[in-house]
Amino acid sequence: MVDIITESEDALKQDRLMAFWKENGSFIIAMIVLTVFLTGAMSFYRGWDARVKRTQTTQIIKMTRADNFPDNVRTAFESGNLNLRKNIKALPLLQAGAIYTKNGNTAAATALYASIINDKSIAREHRDLATILWSQLQTNFEQNTPHLEALKSIADNDKNMWMSL
Repeated sequence: MVDIITESEDALKQDRLMAFWKENGSFIIAMIVLTVFLTGAMSFYRGWDARVKRTQTTQIIKMTRADNFPDNVRTAFESGNLNLRKNIKALPLLQAGAIYTKNGNTAAATALYASIINDKSIAREHRDLATILWSQLQTNFEQNTPHLEALKSIADNDKNMWMSL
């Protein structure tokens, strides 16, 4: 008697499982396929992104080690041939400005920093840093001058990473 009850319970469970699978099986399979596809797409993107970063980092290193640095970076930037992602585009430019300043060419450094400030394709944090560096090179610190207004906008923004400078 117990065997008959157990068999009928097992058959009922199996029927419920078959009904559930029949109703939801295609959805479950679609979710598994989608998960595998998205995992592959993410892996492909990460690999591609790493290759782009590696290539652009190599490009920056070559530019900054060239004999004509920092002029080569400035020329590439002014001619629109500095094709880097916005989060690293300013790095060779800021380094070029620092070299110009170190070598006493403050006019070139000031012009380069001003170009960085006005280029909206460069990350906001780097444009703000260029504003700070540009302002340091200014010799006229009268009230309400443009560089003081630019610094004030950075200092007044609580979310700006440079506000404490």
